[in-house]
Amino acid sequence: MTIEITSDLKEFLAKIDQKLEKLDQKIEELDKKVEQKIESLDQKIDQKIENLDQKIEQRFEKVEKRFEKIDQKFEKLAETNLEAQVSREEIKGSIKALEEKVSGLDTRITNQEFTNRGILIALVVAILAGAAKLFGITPN
Repeated sequence: MTIEITSDLKEFLAKIDQKLEKLDQKIEELDKKVEQKIESLDQKIDQKIENLDQKIEQRFEKVEKRFEKIDQKFEKLAETNLEAQVSREEIKGSIKALEEKVSGLDTRITNQEFTNRGILIALVVAILAGAAKLFGITPN
């Protein structure tokens, strides 16, 4: 019986060794598959990160272009504001010159009215004197 038990034990141990070797092979295969999947996931993640980086860079470039356009518009507005201030000052100077001319014309018109009244009164007096002489109201 001891021979049978030792032979049975040897067979049993051989079977266990075979099963352990199969398990080792399966574990190695699973390990390789897991490593491959991890590598493929790493590659996918890297690609997605690169795509996101590119998209972010493109958006930043667009934002920078918009800021440049806004800066140009502000510069144009500043220039037009300066031009408007210069033209306002020129208009103020022109208005002052026109006011001086108008006041000069006003004094001339006032003097002209005074002269015209004087001439009109002289004409009326001359006509009355002529009428008085004509009708003989005044002595010779």
